[in-house]
Amino acid sequence: MVYHSEHSWALVTGASDGIGKATALELSSRGFRVILHGRNRTKLEMVAKELKGESKIFVMDGSKFTLDDIERMKQEIGVLEISVLINNVSIANDFQPLDELSSENIDSIIRLNISFVTHLIRIVLPSLKRQTHSLIINIGSYAGIYPPGLLSVYASSKSFQHSLSESLRRESPPGMRVELHLAGSVVSSSNRAEQTFMRPTSNIFAKAVCDHVGATNIIAPYWPHSILIWIFSIMPSSWIDFISKKTLGSIKNE
Repeated sequence: MVYHSEHSWALVTGASDGIGKATALELSSRGFRVILHGRNRTKLEMVAKELKGESKIFVMDGSKFTLDDIERMKQEIGVLEISVLINNVSIANDFQPLDELSSENIDSIIRLNISFVTHLIRIVLPSLKRQTHSLIINIGSYAGIYPPGLLSVYASSKSFQHSLSESLRRESPPGMRVELHLAGSVVSSSNRAEQTFMRPTSNIFAKAVCDHVGATNIIAPYWPHSILIWIFSIMPSSWIDFISKKTLGSIKNE
């Protein structure tokens, strides 16, 4: 709550559904005014109705944005007092080898997961720096640390977000905090697998994100995910290679 102010906003990207929507609802329940970003205005308006407090909507398709869109972003977002930015929006490539991916699929991932996120942070930074206390949370993935096969472009984009977060943290002024929150498998609109101990709902994950702000710079906020990352860290690389091929091979077959 140190980042909460009655005069400032929390901006959540990819807030139409899944983790982004759940995070927006969690922030709203804690008293934040929330800016909802997404590419579908109708979905965002439905989410806004579920929020407890004041909200704004910012519509932009980050996988297809242009230079004109960046200027619009400056006009709509750059003028607001934002104390919290949660970069959740991202897409993954199809479960295919790199040479089988379409040019459109590759380009959309790079534009959304890397270019859009970077431009958005650059535009919001002046506002974040004006606040006494401000916060950036980039929702990463352990795929960015232990890249699996068949997800080469997605995993690489998450590695970029890892580096971006660390570099931003080191150049940030006092009072501004930058964190990378690593996600494993989470039930969402893009992952409709059943909830399990290792696969929480978006609501459970979003609460874990908010509960662990300030714990450390890089964290897996849902503790079963952190156990999995720790197990990977002590495994020989040959074991990780074997598990990755077996797991993703079965997913591709399905």
